[in-house]
Amino acid sequence: SACAALWRQCEASVARLSQATLPSRRRYDARLAQCNVTMHACVGPASAEYAQRLAALSTGGATAYGKDFYAKVSHLFTLACALGILTFRYVLQVAALELLSWIALITVEVLPRVAALTQLSADAPSFWESRAGARLLACYEAAVYNSYFDADDWIYAAPCLLLLLCLCARVHACRRARRVRRPRSETSTQSRRLVQRSEDGSSEDER
Repeated sequence: SACAALWRQCEASVARLSQATLPSRRRYDARLAQCNVTMHACVGPASAEYAQRLAALSTGGATAYGKDFYAKVSHLFTLACALGILTFRYVLQVAALELLSWIALITVEVLPRVAALTQLSADAPSFWESRAGARLLACYEAAVYNSYFDADDWIYAAPCLLLLLCLCARVHACRRARRVRRPRSETSTQSRRLVQRSEDGSSEDER
């Protein structure tokens, strides 16, 4: 039926959210809102049944997605901190930013797990449930999904652009280093020639 086709379309669009690299609860709510608009076309006796399905998807599905959301965000944050530590230590060599990456990793991932071990409880609150974590998640949500763009659509293009910018900066730095070295080498060569000429002149005078 038409209602079944609309529901399969809506269910498939919501299921694809679990495959997103950058999870977002805003994206999930927006997709549910789209499903609500789509299911308005379902009329007749079957509309009540699919309305109940949509309500169950918006409650139980949102709860399950929320648990998976925290786990994915935690993994992404750990990966970002590790990448920042390696980048600012071996590539860009910025000690302050490397230290900041270490502090963020220890504060968000290490300390809450140590606290959970000391409390002998697996249900200890995570960093994301604190006020600071909620503010950080709000900034993350605003950056990842908003009314202007979806960052998950650029997840593969953005690293390539960043790598290209890093390569361009590296090439520019190498060119500047070569330009600085050339005048020094020319000056040292000229000084050597002058010293050699003075030595030659003094040897001629002695003769």
